[in-house]
Amino acid sequence: MKGSITIFLAFSLSVLTGFILLLTGTAIRNAEKIRLEGTMDLGMNSILGEFHVGLHDRYGLLYIDLSYEGKTPSIHNAESRLEFYIRQNTEETDFGPWGSVSVEDVTVSQVKSAAFGYGNSMKYQAVCFMQDSGCQGKIHGEAFTAVLPFSGRDAMAEWSTLMGQIDDMELPKLINENGKPQEVLLGNPADVIYALSGNDLLYLTGIDISGVGVGRIAPDGYASARDLQNISYGETKEADTEVFIAYLFEKMGNYRYTREDSFLQYQLEYVAEGKASDYENLQAVTEKLLQWCFAKNVEYVMTNDALYGEALAIADSLQAVSLKQAFREPVAKSLLYAVAYLESLSEVRCLMKGGRIAMSMDSFFSDMKHVLTANIIEIPSEEGGYCYEEYLFAMILQLSEKERNLRSMDIMEMDIRMISNNPLFSMDFCVERLEAKLISGSLFLERVYGYY
Repeated sequence: MKGSITIFLAFSLSVLTGFILLLTGTAIRNAEKIRLEGTMDLGMNSILGEFHVGLHDRYGLLYIDLSYEGKTPSIHNAESRLEFYIRQNTEETDFGPWGSVSVEDVTVSQVKSAAFGYGNSMKYQAVCFMQDSGCQGKIHGEAFTAVLPFSGRDAMAEWSTLMGQIDDMELPKLINENGKPQEVLLGNPADVIYALSGNDLLYLTGIDISGVGVGRIAPDGYASARDLQNISYGETKEADTEVFIAYLFEKMGNYRYTREDSFLQYQLEYVAEGKASDYENLQAVTEKLLQWCFAKNVEYVMTNDALYGEALAIADSLQAVSLKQAFREPVAKSLLYAVAYLESLSEVRCLMKGGRIAMSMDSFFSDMKHVLTANIIEIPSEEGGYCYEEYLFAMILQLSEKERNLRSMDIMEMDIRMISNNPLFSMDFCVERLEAKLISGSLFLERVYGYY
């Protein structure tokens, strides 16, 4: 009996010892896993803590710059940083009961960059910034609706066609003192005004260009012209376009309001037109303003009986018209285009000086005597009209989302490269979300961390 009890106790003790060892091993393994998980989470949070301060301060955006202040931008840079933080927290210390934890491999498998969806990530963060900061924006998109009826009409092309038709018409002839037929010149006053359209618009309207930068960018070095990377991982998020454009007006400069430390002075003009220099962008914007104003004014003058009567009277006073009535109607119509063009030049000048111009014809200041004297007059600001920035808002709103987003990222790259003195800064290597994996023996951990 005593022997049986001894054997039973020995057997029970061995089973109990094995069970205790199993529990101990499982506890150690779980402790290792918990430590790895904590270390992984610490590493991911540390990576997110390295957001680009300059981009945040300037544009209110949270991104990790994978160029890390001067390195060639690469996902491998993020892997190196993450592995550094993980290894720093898994080394053997005097305070840990389990010693060091073996880390075999750390990889960052996917990243969501600012360029995701051709700028959808950047746009979404920008709109979140506006909402979180309570900023409503000073400029809104009402002018967009006002210009829609005129944005598709090229009144200048219409005028050019008419002037070409007049030039092709055969002039009447009179017998001169030598008894030979001689052409009678038309002498159309509209010719002088039409010739103005070939001049530089900035010079023609007297726009102050003293602040225009002289430098030119190399467009192929920026997001809108590069072969972008890191644009497909993640999900598209809806963001209000008008709020985003209001954000651009909060953060970027324009002809009426420039910002310090800007690579291009007229940043919003660049977003609207995408030219290589401030001068070209300002010129393109003013030409579009002229196009809208001219289309609006042509529609008005063509239905104004008083102006039409004045135009016919001037046409009738021309000898060539009196000799050949076929000239009468085309010449009168060309004069109407001329007065509309002069009014449009005056309106562009008013806008660039800070005035307001309406897209509805409540008033008209130019007349036929200004055509005869080729006089571009000063006109007052119109109450209820739209200012330069509102028309600029409308131009940006007309762009496709991809074009608008990419040009906005161009400006961000220009500014941050200059401010941080890092020519390798690129928005498609600015990361807001990353997926990382860690392998330690038979343990495999995966984490997805991000700001949004």
